[in-house]
Amino acid sequence: MKDKQDTKLWTLSSDAAHYERNHNLLSGRLKNSVNPDTINEHTQQNTLASLTVHKQVEIVHDGSDIRKPYSGKLPQLAKVRDLNGHLINGYNTFNSIVLSDVDKQIRLLASTPYSTADPHYNQTVGAGFSGSELVLTQLTKTDQALKVAFPGVQVSHLLDRGHDDQSVFEHIDDLQSHFIIRLKANRNSQESTQTESGKVKALKLEQAQLAHTYDEVLARFIWKQRVYEQARLVLSVGALGLNGRCYQVVRVRVFDRLGKPIFKEPMLLITNRLLPDFKAVFSVYQSYLHRSKIEGVFKFLKEQLGWEEFRVRDFMVIQNLLSLCFYVGGYFYEHRQELVGDVGVGLICQLALSKGKVTLHFYLKGLKILANYQLAQAFIEEHNLTQEDVNQMISHLN
Repeated sequence: MKDKQDTKLWTLSSDAAHYERNHNLLSGRLKNSVNPDTINEHTQQNTLASLTVHKQVEIVHDGSDIRKPYSGKLPQLAKVRDLNGHLINGYNTFNSIVLSDVDKQIRLLASTPYSTADPHYNQTVGAGFSGSELVLTQLTKTDQALKVAFPGVQVSHLLDRGHDDQSVFEHIDDLQSHFIIRLKANRNSQESTQTESGKVKALKLEQAQLAHTYDEVLARFIWKQRVYEQARLVLSVGALGLNGRCYQVVRVRVFDRLGKPIFKEPMLLITNRLLPDFKAVFSVYQSYLHRSKIEGVFKFLKEQLGWEEFRVRDFMVIQNLLSLCFYVGGYFYEHRQELVGDVGVGLICQLALSKGKVTLHFYLKGLKILANYQLAQAFIEEHNLTQEDVNQMISHLN
């Protein structure tokens, strides 16, 4: 899978017998069959063995849709969103990566593939599973693994607004870990307002009067690949009580030098950290921005390792292929510093027209070119083609 950058089981097999052995290994039918849990255990072990921690780590969690828009016969196909927000066929995954306070390098922890079309999804307790249970289980496993490996470490969990859920807040609280989670725009505050008809209703957090506001000018602010000079950062913070527990809400607004909002709507973050001053509040915003790093992992897995390219018609095999692809991706992230410094890797990147850049993207692109070259050479030898034959074939590229 690492060499061929593919999840197609047939491509990964040398012949029909090899395909059958691979299929059986991934299907759960044999005693030594693998499953997503065991693959995640190995992913986690490899990551923890290479991780160096000083005092704290951030675990970033996020779902990623596996889009199969042109598939209609794969088992247990669910509905997911394409890039335009339209419903298409596909599967679901919930994934976790870790960032250390020593080097901020990305390391992969766990990937759990599932389908909302699975007959066991949202069934009664003990007979099935729910998306919420799956998330809480992975939060616990990753949290405990880090604390066992690094006693005394402070763990912070970063999640997007899809996990604006009181059960998630309380669960991480009970793990005695920190969390920073983006809130949905329609989340209510503890303030109320009166309508024109005299009716009292809760005031949305984005409009609420929070206890403290910090107003700072940033020399440079980068947002969506655009640089804003002298941007104004306004951070408001206040308490929010939920079910007898008290959390802190941070509202983030950024304006350009002319006073125009850079964000379409304020960013709302909730945390169980103590926020006594601007530095602490600002650190919450900075930490949340690290959540975007997991998007780069998804892009890499899909574009370079073929995370969405499987075609087998066995759901257990599909789940294992997705988890294995995540595991293989961990290898590249773990060894990327070594790869960047290797002269041979630099040449491979040049083959991919990298213009001097040495990155995983160009490295894998170069490997594909080399692999195709080897296949072409083998084809030429097998068919005893002359240089004239080869030139004739090449002419079709022009």
